[in-house]
Amino acid sequence: MDTPVEDTSFYDDTVKPVGAVLAQYHDHRNGSRVAQLGGHSNPQTHRGAGQLPPGAAIVTTLLKSLEENPLFDLRTSSPVSKILLENRKVVGVEYTHSSDTATLHGPVIFASGGFASDAYGMIKQYRPNLAGFPSTNDPRPGSQHLLTIIGAQLHDMDLIQVHPTGFVDPEKPESKLKFLAAERLRGEGGILLLDGKRFVNEMETREVVTDAITAETPSDENPKQWDVQLVFDEGAYNVSKSHMDFYLWKGLMHKTTVAELGAQAIPTLREYADAVAHKREDVLGRKVFGNWTLKDIMVDSMFYVGRVTPVVQNYTKYFANPPYGTNRLNLLTLFASSNLSRSNP
Repeated sequence: MDTPVEDTSFYDDTVKPVGAVLAQYHDHRNGSRVAQLGGHSNPQTHRGAGQLPPGAAIVTTLLKSLEENPLFDLRTSSPVSKILLENRKVVGVEYTHSSDTATLHGPVIFASGGFASDAYGMIKQYRPNLAGFPSTNDPRPGSQHLLTIIGAQLHDMDLIQVHPTGFVDPEKPESKLKFLAAERLRGEGGILLLDGKRFVNEMETREVVTDAITAETPSDENPKQWDVQLVFDEGAYNVSKSHMDFYLWKGLMHKTTVAELGAQAIPTLREYADAVAHKREDVLGRKVFGNWTLKDIMVDSMFYVGRVTPVVQNYTKYFANPPYGTNRLNLLTLFASSNLSRSNP
């Protein structure tokens, strides 16, 4: 079990990829322990012990509880088309469901999750350098226009998170929708190869890893993506087995030999294994190697491999200022943000 760390670095490491943008809103410090992932100075990412990742466990538990509440009514596949106003106050929304138009009246909360999948719309408008990037969200237009049309003001629209690793499905590589290759995959020992060579310290922040990938020429333009390999050994696989088995089942990763990774990969993996075994310093400065255990690389050594590329992440950030003041506009807007970055890949 990892030794608890008296931690004031959690806040510092959280602010590191965000800078003053986050610091101006928060000034509290919190401690954690368990895993050391990208951008961390100490182990500080807590994970649950169950089969489900913590996020999925929390959401499914809350959803189950809500569904048991007779006052709760969840309607999916019901896009909102209009915010209803009376005397300059929000009183409800107009929406469509199964081709029928309907209205709901009452307090309105917007929790749209951003516009990450609007690659050629709002993404192109606010961050043209990210136009055409795939996303972990289903392709659909952003909903911010529903707010601006009634006078809301949008801020920090360029603060869009790019995650360095989303899986490229070999069955449909042209899909703009990608499945996230979780941060823990690199933290637990996984490495990134481009043409058989490592090119970045995988334990750097998402911004640094993303910039290193996008500095190279993309392999495809629609969507814009790169041909990067995420490589695991058996030790890293075992500690992330629940995740890995799911990726293998989905066909996003496969088991192979080092020989099939190409001639360039063999010396690269041997060099990395020597660093893990403390026979040499890692040439890219990596100090923490997770649960990678393979020390002797042979041509028939087995690895787990998947193709990854940078993706615009689930959450983008924006604030909407009510045009008439919160005491006069019955509108509450909630927006999720995570690990925001001004990265310019």
